[in-house]
Amino acid sequence: MHANLLKMRLISQVQEIMNGGLSQRANDELTSLRRRLRRGRIAEKTPQESLPLGTRLSREYDDEPHEVLVVWEGFEYQGETYTSLTKVAKVITGTAWSGPAFFGLKKATQNRNKEEEKKGGQDNK
Repeated sequence: MHANLLKMRLISQVQEIMNGGLSQRANDELTSLRRRLRRGRIAEKTPQESLPLGTRLSREYDDEPHEVLVVWEGFEYQGETYTSLTKVAKVITGTAWSGPAFFGLKKATQNRNKEEEKKGGQDNK
């Protein structure tokens, strides 16, 4: 084994021993990802997966500002952690809303995809 790779692996194992390793949820996510990779089923990223940790999403609703923080466990809103933006949107509005649409992420994704398509088309000319 290459010396640097061996060093990195040993450092990783020491950190795991000292810090207790990954949470059960993280291990479950990795197991699920491995299975999907083996089957060739890697779906498009969810907003939670595509947003960096620490990202703040804000939206004004009924003249009140609302802010959500992307955290490892999902989305934090007013001290509570939710597994999806849709659940946060429902708490805010009291009705069924698409969380990504409520926070404007669907528009941003659609606009980004259109821009990428345009660039791809220009590169092929």
